[in-house]
Amino acid sequence: MFLNFFDQLTLLEAYPQLPGDPPQEIPFLVWLLENPDSPLPLPAKISLKNHDYVHVILDLDLSCQSEAFIVGFTMGNDSQTNEFFINFFKFVARFLYPGKYRFSSEDLQYFEEGLIFGRELPSKNLNSYIFESLQEDSLEKIREKLKINFNKLKQLLNF
Repeated sequence: MFLNFFDQLTLLEAYPQLPGDPPQEIPFLVWLLENPDSPLPLPAKISLKNHDYVHVILDLDLSCQSEAFIVGFTMGNDSQTNEFFINFFKFVARFLYPGKYRFSSEDLQYFEEGLIFGRELPSKNLNSYIFESLQEDSLEKIREKLKINFNKLKQLLNF
């Protein structure tokens, strides 16, 4: 689940090591609900690059469990997310998302853990944060700036 990036890597150094999907491979429904350029995005909408930055900062791989946690984290961290949007997203991700993007019931547990972790974070609305301003900072320093308790995250994801 963890990428095991060195904390001293900068965001600029770590980002290219994440083997994410190119934008053209993201299914339409995922793009429609999660991308800020969509006409119908949910709260916590986030660009693909920023989504990948969150993966790197939280040191999470691209497994479905990590994806579920990241989406839960960004939704929980967004001040406009409410229970309707959460339940709507969970239904769509569980039953309508295609193939590898579909969440299992186990993945939804990781989504819930991400929601809680995102809600508890003092820094809000990271989905719209300008991460380029942090590219030269180490991952450890970025977590400190954003008040991300990385030890708590590691404990949480070993449930």
